[in-house]
Amino acid sequence: MAKSEVHVVLADLPKVQQLTRALAALLKALARCDGLPEPVMAAADQVRLAVAALGGKDVGPPPEATDEEKIREAMAEASDYPGRIVTR
Repeated sequence: MAKSEVHVVLADLPKVQQLTRALAALLKALARCDGLPEPVMAAADQVRLAVAALGGKDVGPPPEATDEEKIREAMAEASDYPGRIVTR
């Protein structure tokens, strides 16, 4: 079977670069949101990887919650469910 090379030229490179920047900004904003459903975070991670594969800046996965945020979440859960033992 013969092999051949295919070269693709993006005529709208500035538009693709603008889209990449917009997606990176969206991903940064999503990373700052608390309590997003897992399907949303999984989709955002797929977009992050696609943006990085196109040569965009990899904004990385969402940052880990700080100790203060974890304590606030545990306190909120404890107040929502009296009598439940909350451990983290």
